Amino acid sequence: MHEMVEVAMEENWAVIQEHMAFLVGCLAKLINEGIAQGELRPQADVMRTALLVKKSCSCILHPMMIAESERMGLDDATQSHALVDFIINALTI
Repeated sequence: MHEMVEVAMEENWAVIQEHMAFLVGCLAKLINEGIAQGELRPQADVMRTALLVKKSCSCILHPMMIAESERMGLDDATQSHALVDFIINALTI
């Protein structure tokens, strides 16, 4: 699957950019919901925070970094859970 994404990135970057914008939008929605429910700290700029969260997730989103982690024998699930815990702790009240 990672190879397909790499080819897509090379051949149709606009689609990848749209997908990344969609992810940032989803993250912003989740952050706003967390703020509204009193579970997350208010943010001065939710879209900027969402973009930073997306960027911090590049190790579990970017095909090249996923492949590198696999070559290094790192467990995707463990990395993902640790990253989510870190992000939630950073945004929590």
